[in-house]
Amino acid sequence: MSGSLLLQVFRIRGSLAPATRLGWIGRLRGETASYLHTMRKVLRRPIASSHLKAAQILNNDWVDIFLPRGAVDAGDHLALRITAADVTWHQAGTVWTSSIADRVPGHVASYFDGYDLGDFGVSAKLHFAPTVPAQALPHMLLYSPVTQCNLNCIHCISRDTRKSVNRLSPAIKGDIQGWARDGRLLSMNSDYSGDLLWADHRFGGELDFVIGLGIPFQIDTNGAYLTQYAAERLCRSRVTHVNISLDAATDETFRHVRIGAPPLDQVLANVRELLNLRATSGAQFRVMLGITLMASNIDEWLDFIRMTAAIGADGINAAHLHAYTAEMEPQSLWHQPELFNRLRTEAINLAAFLGLMMGVPPPFHGVAERGHRHCAAPWQSAVILGNGDVAACCVPGTVMGNLYEQSMEEIWRGPHYRRLRETINSDAPPSPCSICPMFRRPGNKGSYLQYSARVAADEPEVSQWH
Repeated sequence: MSGSLLLQVFRIRGSLAPATRLGWIGRLRGETASYLHTMRKVLRRPIASSHLKAAQILNNDWVDIFLPRGAVDAGDHLALRITAADVTWHQAGTVWTSSIADRVPGHVASYFDGYDLGDFGVSAKLHFAPTVPAQALPHMLLYSPVTQCNLNCIHCISRDTRKSVNRLSPAIKGDIQGWARDGRLLSMNSDYSGDLLWADHRFGGELDFVIGLGIPFQIDTNGAYLTQYAAERLCRSRVTHVNISLDAATDETFRHVRIGAPPLDQVLANVRELLNLRATSGAQFRVMLGITLMASNIDEWLDFIRMTAAIGADGINAAHLHAYTAEMEPQSLWHQPELFNRLRTEAINLAAFLGLMMGVPPPFHGVAERGHRHCAAPWQSAVILGNGDVAACCVPGTVMGNLYEQSMEEIWRGPHYRRLRETINSDAPPSPCSICPMFRRPGNKGSYLQYSARVAADEPEVSQWH
């Protein structure tokens, strides 16, 4: 594939009368009253567009188009035009259409060079972004009971919150229990700014608190305190995923990256015990091993996959380093795109051969990009940290308020959240979002080298949203 694709969105005010979708055959018969004929009279000025070079297009990946706020009114129709540009016929990208559930909601008609495609349309999702969501509380929480951890990993993005040790008060935990009991809190993930299993070992009661909420939850842990007692309780709970971050296939690299960790073999023994207990108990949760890819461990990626298969885990979560400090930037694989792309292909093939699931970042394509992919976090979830801070997500600099000063309802519908929702999915997102590593565009340099991006924007230190 070469050339590029131009995607344009047009606004069609009001109805599309007459209600017929005749294609070019109908027009040959003199029947011009069709959707296609009507649209061609109004498709003059797009309200949004996206021009993608071939290298930016991944098979089956989403392409995001952000509409300006206020550009569409209730009752309007939207028309999407996809054009292959600077390309000959047989080199153009293929647009797949569907007539089932993944077709765009509200589909009216679709045409290809005048041909009526009937019930077939593009696979798409539509997102509405009100500044104040309908629900009074987030449905999902990323939860950290304490602002401390048993490790001091070289790549941790939570260093700023660890300057002092804080634990959530019983009153705030009581509020969380009430949200779950009332059916307003539907799921929870443990945040990696304070390992939940270490907090349970150190202070007691933390794991039982999460289990006692009675809602599905996910744990991210370094595995050092994944004891048999903890594993037995997890097997009797509603946990859906246990993700163990290891980052290495050798003990030497493991100790270098995860400072303060026990021997790698000890953590792997903990994981094996969890897998054995899962098998005997009949529990259905997934066990995944995590690797943060960087210069220090990229040569161990394939061995990491083999190690995962050898102990019987379900798969691997691979992610790029978030370089929020100057000393970590040389470790970013942004500087070694060819190496990453080559090993990525080998890793995908190896994982498939071994029957493992694998989450993996997209390849580098060499085309500079700005911004991030669509983010739904400000409408669905929030982070609660051990010091009471409520953040929009795990990216530093997105604190919306503090539960010791305001209620969650006041924060969730307050001015900081409203301002974030107005701008996050736009061509000019807020500073922390413009270099977001979670929903990054592969060519956004700042989303890999966050420290340099902050210095360039005169934001050398991680600061709160407000």
